[in-house]
Amino acid sequence: MKLLVTKRCLANGAANLLLLLVTAACLFMWPEPDSGVTTSVIATCLILAALTVCVHFLREREPNWLRIDTLFLIGYLIVNFQWPLMLMFASDLPQQTQLLRLIGIYGTFVTWLSTVALTCWSLGYAVAIPNPRTAVDNVTKLQLVTVCGFGLLLLFALTAGPEYLSGAVYKEMRAGNTVSVTGLAGYVFTSLGVVVPVMMFAALYRLRIESKALLFRSWTRIFAAPYAMTGFVLMTYLVVFLVAGERGQIIQIVSGAALAIGASIRPIGLFRVALLVGIGAVSVTFLGVARSVGWLQGMSLFASVDPWTFTQNLANSVITNYLGVEIVLLNDSLYHGQLWISNILGAIPFATSAFMQLMDLAPHEVSGPALITRHALGEDAHTGLGTSLVVDIYMNVGTTGTMAMMFLYGIACRAMQLYLSGRYGFVRFLAAGVFGSLVFYMARGSLFVQLLPTLWGGLIALSMIRNVRRSGSSVPALQLP
Repeated sequence: MKLLVTKRCLANGAANLLLLLVTAACLFMWPEPDSGVTTSVIATCLILAALTVCVHFLREREPNWLRIDTLFLIGYLIVNFQWPLMLMFASDLPQQTQLLRLIGIYGTFVTWLSTVALTCWSLGYAVAIPNPRTAVDNVTKLQLVTVCGFGLLLLFALTAGPEYLSGAVYKEMRAGNTVSVTGLAGYVFTSLGVVVPVMMFAALYRLRIESKALLFRSWTRIFAAPYAMTGFVLMTYLVVFLVAGERGQIIQIVSGAALAIGASIRPIGLFRVALLVGIGAVSVTFLGVARSVGWLQGMSLFASVDPWTFTQNLANSVITNYLGVEIVLLNDSLYHGQLWISNILGAIPFATSAFMQLMDLAPHEVSGPALITRHALGEDAHTGLGTSLVVDIYMNVGTTGTMAMMFLYGIACRAMQLYLSGRYGFVRFLAAGVFGSLVFYMARGSLFVQLLPTLWGGLIALSMIRNVRRSGSSVPALQLP
């Protein structure tokens, strides 16, 4: 056993050394932001990115493949590398004039920045996280939280109105990876995004404890007594947003539940993960097309034989990378954290609007997505472009800051995956679950977009705990066949 551990440590050390060499190779190629398109540099970056991903998964060998790092990498690779790959290999590029213009100016630098950020993230994920004391919490008030979730869902339906199902209720302004709705419906929408995940993860945490006693053989018991009401509210929530053509909320719940089940109840193998990702890619793209042109017209998606089509909608978010770099060059200065104000203060109700009024600031002065949208579409835009993780960091702290922050974000992902096992109490499990439920879309979100739901979800979780039982050693989750 000691020999196996030693071999594993040596293999991990070699993998990390290789990643350091990849990072050094990236730094050696450091291009200018407006250096245009250099095919050889882009091709080298794509090879180094592929090498980074292979080394990462060889280092992180586990029976469970549905993990936070897996989902993050899938989203990150699609957003940051699909267009460079299409540029190199696609026979016919989509005719998107603005995007192609931006690629022609900033294509090499953005691909390089995405690559070096990826290697830094993987190095951060390799950092060992100290195990906290194990804890088994008695989670109460699940029924109360479930009733609150159902009440908020009804209130949202009333405040959003019947036009919501057509998507007309939205102002179409995006903040990070979530759509903002107006008035009271907006606050209810935000509350739903906290309460419903808390409800789901509370049920899953209790099911994990039951699984240790062999009281059930399947996580599907969440739809049986005493969890029937929770399962009903969860399904109603999914159906409402499915009919509305919303993808973010559906992906959040499905991926969050799958991550928690894989980490704490039952490992999910590579084949099942690949199957889930394939189905998810087709479904998400179909929902996007259906919301834009209608459900029947959306069926035309399946007539396409172009493999790029199924992730095209998510990949198009890369335009924010190019726009963000252009903004920094035109401004001739970084924003030094100013564009994170909306996300950080957003964790406190009404704090963002109060701060903006006090300091006489406009939305684009405290929000990266708002600034990018204003730059691309003007002052009175009725739709938003959002942002991406890489350029959101770059606009605030520059290239070296991006490398440092991605390294720290990798550490955060590693810690959350550890806590998702459920061995360290309900609060950590809940925080990790909420964090992980948003990680797939993080590649096209702001760095602090996970702060509000994680913080408020944790506060609710604290109020649900009673009679904490702690021990000094690990309590492994039951491995069900």
